[in-house]
Amino acid sequence: MAKRGRLRANPIVDEMMKRGEERLSKLASQVLASERFVALLQATVKRSLGAKRLLDRNLRLALAALNLPSSADVRSINDRLDDLERLLNEMDGKLQRFADPAGVADETDARV
Repeated sequence: MAKRGRLRANPIVDEMMKRGEERLSKLASQVLASERFVALLQATVKRSLGAKRLLDRNLRLALAALNLPSSADVRSINDRLDDLERLLNEMDGKLQRFADPAGVADETDARV
């Protein structure tokens, strides 16, 4: 550990590190400037996305074959339950107004 600290404080090592970083930076710039590299990178990303879509589709099919819900099925059920909860809350509010005689009287007065 102390040896590493002494190497880092050495001006020769510092200079070598600086030159190495400069060369690496130059190489990275050349690679990223290469149209062939960019095209290869784009093709790789495109294939990766295609593989992910295929994996997702096959997973959905496997879950369906096992009669298990997918994450999309669970999200859909959650959305439907949220809608149902909202409707029940609305109905509860209306029922409470009808159950409260003062509330019904207030509404009747408000209409007149």
